[in-house]
Amino acid sequence: MAIRFRKSFNHKITGVIFHSDGGGQYHSKEFLKLTGMNHIKNSTAYDVYENPIAERVNGIIKNEYL
Repeated sequence: MAIRFRKSFNHKITGVIFHSDGGGQYHSKEFLKLTGMNHIKNSTAYDVYENPIAERVNGIIKNEYL
């Protein structure tokens, strides 16, 4: 969805960084190809404990709302 939104602009948006927790799905060949083709830089934390607040919020959303 974000890639489609990005492509809807008439001018090129640069400097896009996708930050993830390093889950396996973000290291798949398909995902890396998709981000590479769209000039998106991938970023991951060294481990999930580097961002405990975000991990807690993600857990709440996952457990309470999904």
